[in-house]
Amino acid sequence: MIHCETLVGTVSAAAANAAGTFTTRPIVGRIIEIRQPGTQWGSTADYTFTRRLDGGTILAGVDYAGPWSNRPAGLLNNGTAAAGTASQAGIPCAGEVQLVVGSAVASAVGTVHIYYED
Repeated sequence: MIHCETLVGTVSAAAANAAGTFTTRPIVGRIIEIRQPGTQWGSTADYTFTRRLDGGTILAGVDYAGPWSNRPAGLLNNGTAAAGTASQAGIPCAGEVQLVVGSAVASAVGTVHIYYED
């Protein structure tokens, strides 16, 4: 089953929300898509989504112009020092997700939607 968690992030004084915003409930499953439906944080913004439990990066984007959609996928390792080129659909998660936004606007509130399947 596919679920959707909505995250609201705030930026002020033309700086990132360094403390971040966390999902209101744990996400348990594979994150299959993250969408930002408009241009709430100005023309472009930097986004970092991480797992709170281990700090693992789910998605990091620079100068994304809204609206946007991203389907994060992890690289598979073939047992050598170099990561493989094949990707694994979705990013595993078992806990809260943190969003940190950096934007050039003085103050704004925006929304992203995290789609995941269990």
